[in-house]
Amino acid sequence: MSSYQDRLWGELVERHGSLLLDPAPPAAMPAPASAARRRRRRRLVPLASALALLLAGAVALELTLNSGRGAPPAYAVTQNADGTVTVELHELVGVHGANTVLAALGVAVRVVPVVSDCAANPSRYTFVPTRGRTLAIPQKPTETGAGLRVYVASIPAGDTLVIAADELQPGAFAVHVRLLHGATPPCLPRGPGA
Repeated sequence: MSSYQDRLWGELVERHGSLLLDPAPPAAMPAPASAARRRRRRRLVPLASALALLLAGAVALELTLNSGRGAPPAYAVTQNADGTVTVELHELVGVHGANTVLAALGVAVRVVPVVSDCAANPSRYTFVPTRGRTLAIPQKPTETGAGLRVYVASIPAGDTLVIAADELQPGAFAVHVRLLHGATPPCLPRGPGA
């Protein structure tokens, strides 16, 4: 299994493992062993089926994302055990998918593309100083993209950490982070004031 499948299996066992345990029958009348086995089997069959479907879906998703020429997917978002979130971007088209996953995780982090033809006016958005906080650290650069490990707990309540992603050439990104109060722009223009 891949590390993604291992993490998925671990989360499923952690969240739903108690369903696998067989509670003791009531003290007044112990159930016969065969009835207890039937009850346990009735509970395990739906759980095992659900786990098998989830695992099969995870495998299918991973195969879909990694199919093709062996290229990495356009983005990757990983929620780490220490509360941080790692965001990797390999193609600018991955911005929407990454933001969808970040929203589903409920973290105040968004990726915003930096493009030449952006009509958004940065002065209409409220960027705030980072106040000396370490909000994100770059991950080991790759030949096909850029990544940041974001310290979600360091983001002030009501603010959003914006990862501005400027694709300099296919797979080569310049990224920087800014704190934003209020609405997130759909894009940022290249040049001064961006």
